[in-house]
Amino acid sequence: MNNRSSRIHIVGSCGCGKSTLSYKLSKKLNIEHIELDDLFWLPGWNHIGKERLYKVVEEKLNNKDSWIISGNYSNIQTLIHQKCDTIIWLDYYFLTVLSRLFYRTFRRVFLKEECCNGNRESLIKTFLDKESIILWMISNFKRRKRFYSNLKNELKDSDINFIHLTKPSQVKNLLKI
Repeated sequence: MNNRSSRIHIVGSCGCGKSTLSYKLSKKLNIEHIELDDLFWLPGWNHIGKERLYKVVEEKLNNKDSWIISGNYSNIQTLIHQKCDTIIWLDYYFLTVLSRLFYRTFRRVFLKEECCNGNRESLIKTFLDKESIILWMISNFKRRKRFYSNLKNELKDSDINFIHLTKPSQVKNLLKI
């Protein structure tokens, strides 16, 4: 990975490591990292709404020559893909993603780590809420996989560099380049 790839979108299932990879790549390439969850979520788990998110993201992408953006908000996929030169799809096995999501969620709960623009996860929100992040991942995993598989096929003759990573070891190798 080098500075020729200067507008990178990192996608994949919830909990697969999009934000972590984005952060590491942004440091390595000295490119701004844009975290969609930080833009969408307001304190108290309120949100700015999809229309406002579109405008905020559009402004950020138009005002920078290079960026790394992570996230899967469906209403802005086309906007991002029209402006990016590289898509990195983290496509791991279901159990790999689920175990990573459990680990991340428990770590955030017990260490009281902030996420998503200053919010905190809780055991109740994680396991008993209808908007549980665990349930979200489980119910959207196959749909997300189909979407990015189709996108990969659609973009095979385009100028967008589509990098499909199926194992965490491939991410480590990518970061070495």
